Parts: sequence; C-alpha cells; structure tokens
Amino acid sequence: MSDRNASSTALGTLYMRAVHQLLDEQPRILDDPIALSVLGETAVQQIRDAAQRCRTPEACALRAHVVLRSRFAEDRLATAVGRGITQYVILGAGFDTFALRQPAWAQVLKIFEVDHPGTQAVKRSRLASAGLTMPPNAYFASIDFEHESLREGLLRHSISLTEPTFFSWLGVTIYLRENAVDAVFRSVAEFPSRNFRPAARSC
Repeated sequence: MSDRNASSTALGTLYMRAVHQLLDEQPRILDDPIALSVLGETAVQQIRDAAQRCRTPEACALRAHVVLRSRFAEDRLATAVGRGITQYVILGAGFDTFALRQPAWAQVLKIFEVDHPGTQAVKRSRLASAGLTMPPNAYFASIDFEHESLREGLLRHSISLTEPTFFSWLGVTIYLRENAVDAVFRSVAEFPSRNFRPAARSC
C-alpha cells in the first residue's frame, strides 16, 4: 500500500458498517450513521442497488462479525472509562467513526487513531468531502507497524506512555508479519494497567 492509497480492507469494513445501517433490522448491533456520510451518496446508492447480494447468508455472517467486534470493543471501553482510563488508542483505525459519534462519557478521553499514512490521507479527504471534522479530543497518529515500532510512533505523536490506556486492534494482525505483531503487543504491555484513581461516578 502506498502513502496515497487507503487499505482495501479498511474500505471494506466501512462498507459493511454502512450496509448494517441501511439493510439490517432494528435494533442494530452498532448504530453508526456516520459511516454512511463517510462512504458518500454514490456508494450508499450502490449498496441499495445490491441489497439482494448483501443479504446472502455469507454476507450477513461476515457483516455480523465486523459490527459485533466493534460493539464489543466500545462496550469494554465504556467500562474502562469508569475505571479511570484516560486514553483510547485505536490501532489500525481505518475508517473507524467512534471519535465522530462519541457519547458524552467518552469526552474525557484523548482518542488517537493509529494507521498507515495512506489510509489516513484518504480518510481525511472523505471527512472533508462529507463536511465532517474530527472533535478536539481526537488525533491522527500515522504509524507503519512494519517499519516503525509502536512505542516510537506513539512518542513521536506525543502520546503519554504513563497514562492508563485502552487499546483496540480489530482485523489487522493477519496482515502483518509475526515479529511486527509481537512488537506491538510488547509496546502495549508497557502501559500501566493498575494503581490509578478510578473516575468519579454519580448516582
């Protein structure tokens, strides 16, 4: 993948999240209307035109996997915020939209979207075309896992290594070499997981 191209799998995931909004029955596993805006009107119409293909058992199963893993990660993040997590790092963020549709409880977080520069450039362009801007607590962190350690990349983007941090890493590891995956896990393991004050809670 070049620095000017987006990951095809990231775009595929965006399509499936959009299909979930358009064609799947209520209640949805994941409410993500922003996915439709990022995808664009032309692609949304293409989904409607291909509705029959999107409803095959195989397509439904793959789509369910994609939206379920995102819903699980976001539910666990909500629990972690209640324990005092202050940073959210999305590894291989692709066209993730959590920062753009974040609930009130997430506004205490610093949200970092980590991905290849090419994918992030395309995402920035799509957001601009849709009239969307990232919120002030969200940041892009361009890191190529195959050529730079996660630790080095995080430091380059001024991400604190001493704050309790929640990481999500969905659908990325199968595309990386084993040593690159191991290096990311080692970097994640260096972050503190205990001995921090829980967030205040109200009744």
